[in-house]
Formats: sequence, structure tokens, C-alpha cells
Amino acid sequence: MLELDNNYPIPTWNEICGRAAVPTLQNTNAGGDLGRFTSEIRLLDNDPYYVQTGFEGCDIKSVCNIS
Repeated sequence: MLELDNNYPIPTWNEICGRAAVPTLQNTNAGGDLGRFTSEIRLLDNDPYYVQTGFEGCDIKSVCNIS
């Protein structure tokens, strides 16, 4: 689930960086999955690739639920 943090203004998409909190176990598991995936498809340094997150059609002013 992607939710806005009301402690900060709505993003303009011109910000220099993003900010988020991810639980350690979730971050570790996702990183491990990514590492295994890139090895399986033999992705090498400097190979171009596209990342589809599932949030492409999400409106920043609403809550986006991805399942």
C-alpha cells in the first residue's frame, strides 16, 4: 500500500530524492529476490532494463493498493 505522509507536502515529482520507511525483513527479502532474479536472467553491469512497479497508474492524491 502506498500512502501519503501528512507530515510532508504532496510530491511535485521535481524533488531531488524520495523518502520511505521499509521494514528490515521486507527490504532484505526484496533485495534477495532481486539479486536472484538478475543472476537467473544473466543481467550484466551496464545492461539496460525496465522496472515495472505496479504504481505506474497511481494518482498521488489517493491511496494506491497493489496486490
